[in-house]
Amino acid sequence: IKLKMLPTPAKFHYIFNMRDLSRVFQGILLTPKESISNGGLRAQQGKLEGFTPQNMLLGIWKHECDRVFSDKLTSNKDKGDYEMFARQIGTELFTEELYNSACEKTKYMVNFLR
Repeated sequence: IKLKMLPTPAKFHYIFNMRDLSRVFQGILLTPKESISNGGLRAQQGKLEGFTPQNMLLGIWKHECDRVFSDKLTSNKDKGDYEMFARQIGTELFTEELYNSACEKTKYMVNFLR
């Protein structure tokens, strides 16, 4: 993302650095273990189809990347490019089948649904 989406006068906030990457890992590491292993409240309510801990962990990774990187982007074209980058990286690091099963539907990761 850093090489493709460079800052311009109109998009001066397109600065990506190691702090952004640390925010992704911070969000993953601060997720309660029960949410990853059991699926949290949504899985208990039966609202997560095909739940596995692997799907949940990959979904959390995608969610945190979206939160950190995609939320900075201002145009739909840039957000579409980001989705393409995320899909490419996700299918390279994990299998395409696992990525699709974990990330095809948007997951809302919040702690105020209780």
